[in-house]
This record gives sequence, C-alpha cells and structure tokens, in this order.
Amino acid sequence: MIWGADNDQHAGLTTEGNLEELNAITEGGFYGFPFRGTHEAPPEENVTEPVAVLQGTVSTVAYANEDGVYVAYLSLGPEGEGQDGYVVDLFDYGEYTPKRIFMGAPAVVTGILERDGLLYLAEFPGLIHIIDPRAAPVVRRDGRE
Repeated sequence: MIWGADNDQHAGLTTEGNLEELNAITEGGFYGFPFRGTHEAPPEENVTEPVAVLQGTVSTVAYANEDGVYVAYLSLGPEGEGQDGYVVDLFDYGEYTPKRIFMGAPAVVTGILERDGLLYLAEFPGLIHIIDPRAAPVVRRDGRE
C-alpha cells in the first residue's frame, strides 16, 4: 500500500483552519478537496476518506514501514505561525493514534525516508536530519509516554 499526505493547507477553505490528510492510496481512489484549486467540494460522490485528518499543519510528508506510518509536518500555532516547529509522528496501523517521536525547530519539511532503521528528514532549504526512532522516547500527542 502507498501512503501519502495531501500537502495542501486549505487555509480559509474550512472552518477548522489548516488541515492536511494522511491517505492510504488505493487504485481508483479520489482524494481531491478542494476540487482543482477551487473552494468547492469535488463533484464526485465517491471521495476516499482519509485515514487521519491533521489539524494545524502544513508541509506534510509520509513514509511507511512495518512499524507504522511516519508522518512529518510543520505544526502551526493558533494564528497560523510556526509555533511547535516540525514534528514526526508515528501512526500505528491498528488504531491510527499519533505518537510523537521527534520535534525540531520550525521548518518546511520536504521529504522523509528510511535507511538501516534510521529516518532521514529533509527540510527546506536543504538540511537533512537523521532520527533514530528506536532511541526516541515515544510520546503521544496527549503527552503520555
């Protein structure tokens, strides 16, 4: 299965503010909101629902392995400013409850991949961070370990 994020912040298009989606890409699936750059919902009725909706985020990328789906994004404050910086969450395949494994300074995340058990996180304008998810304390979004 292919995993991805819509990486389209929807600012001003929804009442919830900046939203991004974690999608499990399937053949024939349609994930398009807003529809082709408009403020309208897509005309098709068979829109594939996201696995998770990420609120207050932009610049989202995803990478999946046997542990789950690693999602890296810039976490925004209430006014849309970079408040928390970029984070990496792990979504378990079973319950899709995010577990925070890394936080960094505010940056635009451009890519994430894995090699030899390490995560390589690229940010604009070209810095690469190496994260060892096995050594990171896994913290849920509600602050519990």
